[in-house]
Parts: sequence; structure tokens; C-alpha cells
Amino acid sequence: MLFTGSMIRLAVQLIILVFFSRHLLVNDYGLFQAVFLFLNLFGIITLFGLPSVILSIPGNNIWEWVRKNKKWVVLFAVLLYGAAILFLIFSNTGYNLSLCSLLFLGLLVQNFAALSESLAIRNNRITSLFYINLLFNALWLGAHLGLLFYNYSLPLLVILIIFSYLIKAVLTVCLKPHHRSDIQTNTVASQWLWLGMFDVVSALFKWIDKWVILVFISVGQFAIYFNGAYEIPLFALMVSAVGSVLIVEFTQKDIDNTRRTALFNHAVKMLSSVVIPIFCFLLFFYKPIFLWVFGQKYAPALPIFFVSLWILPVRIGNFTAALQALQRSDLIFKGACLDLGIALLLMPLFYPWLGLPGIALAFVISTWIQATFYIHHTSKLMNIHVFHYFPIKFLFVLLITCLLIQATLSIFNSYLPSMIWMWVSLALSSIIALWLLFKNRIGIIE
Repeated sequence: MLFTGSMIRLAVQLIILVFFSRHLLVNDYGLFQAVFLFLNLFGIITLFGLPSVILSIPGNNIWEWVRKNKKWVVLFAVLLYGAAILFLIFSNTGYNLSLCSLLFLGLLVQNFAALSESLAIRNNRITSLFYINLLFNALWLGAHLGLLFYNYSLPLLVILIIFSYLIKAVLTVCLKPHHRSDIQTNTVASQWLWLGMFDVVSALFKWIDKWVILVFISVGQFAIYFNGAYEIPLFALMVSAVGSVLIVEFTQKDIDNTRRTALFNHAVKMLSSVVIPIFCFLLFFYKPIFLWVFGQKYAPALPIFFVSLWILPVRIGNFTAALQALQRSDLIFKGACLDLGIALLLMPLFYPWLGLPGIALAFVISTWIQATFYIHHTSKLMNIHVFHYFPIKFLFVLLITCLLIQATLSIFNSYLPSMIWMWVSLALSSIIALWLLFKNRIGIIE
């Protein structure tokens, strides 16, 4: 159900992305994406890891700790939301006071919806959550396309976004929990601290390059870089859906490291069955695909997009799920800091040489290093050989096979129009992905 819901959410995002890129002016599109830069960045910062804490720690432990430390919790929340207000005041978007106020209200409602969704997943209300998200996606799509084609207004769009999140939050909160047996813990403070810092560092890693361009260059250049560095949401959504279920499964009673390894191994095989064939297809056909989605006016972003594609092979699993279950959030945070630190170190080195694609390359390299860090420490912590924990042989064979298929098809590219071969290649990649997905499906994704 989570996987299907993620696919629907992906379809909605892609439809909105295509239509808004093609119909809005570059500057207007930049202002539109700046709204989601704010909501996505400060949604993570202000929640400070609470959705992950809800998934990995029993609710009674969380509420008891909050009750005992409510003054510090309130003070910390005020500081985080105060940072969001300062961002709105000093950003380079030119938003007026009324729009800034709407964005802040949208942040509050979005966070409420995120927390209620985590509670629903924790309480095993996956099916009900699927139908709620189905309604939410319909409202989301209708609000965007309705305003785009009839009377586009960014403030009115934000109001409709708030309304959609509010409906989702209210419906999700009304879900009654299913009984489950949890492992009790007394490490709420340390878990929450590490997970919160991890989420903040990860958010900064994901958005800091775009934020710098928005603030210090221009809205137009921000729009171009945003589209070029745009990560295909399919894979992030799948990782998020599978990761949420894995965390819940890993924290059940009477589960050992052998079972955790089997679940993670099969989850990686399932996700890579989709990611690797599509990645290989995009390596050969990224130009027509990108220009079809964004239009010719975003052609300068093509080199950025090609470099950013190399982050896709890392999107084949949630590499922190086992660490969360084993309450090693310190390692999760260290990996996030390593990721951000390497990116910040490489950006000034690559930018003079490669320009904006160099910034994207810095983030790709740091992400690969972070994934390696997590896999190494998880296998070491569980006393399991890394080749048993992570299916390296399967991934290598799959990657080589898909590359050979795409290279073979490219040989015939000169005999027929390139667009025909592109669709043939896409169809073949999809067939391979669906066949492997069926072969490697696992029971936790239902």
C-alpha cells in the first residue's frame, strides 16, 4: 500500500512539474518552487526528527519524556519556528507580508499532517492511510492545475495547499490504532537528539545549494539549477515508503539480526530492480527526457541533470533503518555530517573547474560516501559480513546487464528515429524492472 501510494504521489508531482515548467515564466516558476523550498526545508528543521522518533520509539515513552521536559521542548520549538520566520523575512524572493504569513501557516499545518501520518504508520493503519493520501493527492493536483489554467495566483495556491494538508491531518488523526507489541526504551532524549540533528543536517545537505543560488544569485538561475538538480522523486518515495515499514518491523519484539538482514537484503533487491534499469536508460536518453519534461527554455540545465543522475544508484534502500532500530542514532548523525562536510569541501574545488555541474558532482560523491559509511557500520554492528548484509553481487550483475542492453540498443539508433528507439528502450527497461520487481517482491510491501 505504501509503495502504491508513493507511485500515485509521484504521478501527481510529475504532472504538476511538467505543466508548471512549460506554462510559467522562468521567474514565476522560480517563485513557485521557492515556496516548496521553504516548506520542505523548514518542515524538516522544525519537526527535528519527531516523525522518525514516532516510528522507532513507543508513544508512551515519548509523551512521558515530553511531559517531564515540556518547558525545554516549548523553548526549542519557538527557536526553530523563529528561524523559519527569519528565513521568510530575509529571503530574496520578494514575498509580501501576507504571503509570508500564509507560508508560515502552511508550515504548521504541513507538520501536523506529517506527524499524524507517522502515527498512522506506527499504528499499522496503512490501508486507511492509503485512501486518505489518495484524497489528498486528488486535492493537491486539482488545486495546482485549476489555478494554473484558470487564474494563477501564488497566494491562492498556498491557501489551497493549506486546506489540503488540513483535511489530510484531520482524517489521519481520527484513525484508531491497531494493537502492537513494542520494545520499551529509556533513551528517548538521546534518540530524539541524534535523529533530529540527522534530519536537520540532511535537509541542509539537500537544499543548501539551491538556497545559496536563490539568495545570492537570482530567482531565474535558481529555477534553472532547481530543475537540473531535481532528483526524480520515484526513487526517493520508494525508499521512504520501504524505509518506514522496515523501521517498524525492525523495532518489533523477538526479531534478531539475521531476520533484519534478510528483510533489508530483499528490500534492496526489490528497489534496485526498479532503480537500476531506469538509471541505465536515463544515461543514454537523458536529453530528450529532460527537454520533454521541462521544455527547451531549461536546456542550460542539461549538464547539471546528467551529473545528478549518478545519485540514483544510491537510492536503493534506507541505509539507516537498522541503525535506528538498534538505537545508534549517533552513527546516523555522524554519517549526515560526513555527507554535508564532504559536499561543502568539494563544492569550491569543483565549481571553478565545472561550474554549476561541479556543485551537483560534489553532492553526488558525498552521498556515495555516506551510503558506504552506513553499510559498513551497520554490518559491523550486527556482526554480519558486508556481502551478506548488502547484495553487492546481485547489484553488480544487474547494473552490467542493463548497461549492455542499453548499449546494444544504442547501436541501432542510426537506423530509426531516435525517439522511436527511446520509447523502445524505455519499454524494455520497464519490462525488466517489473519482472525483477515481481521476482524480488517481499511481504512487507503490501
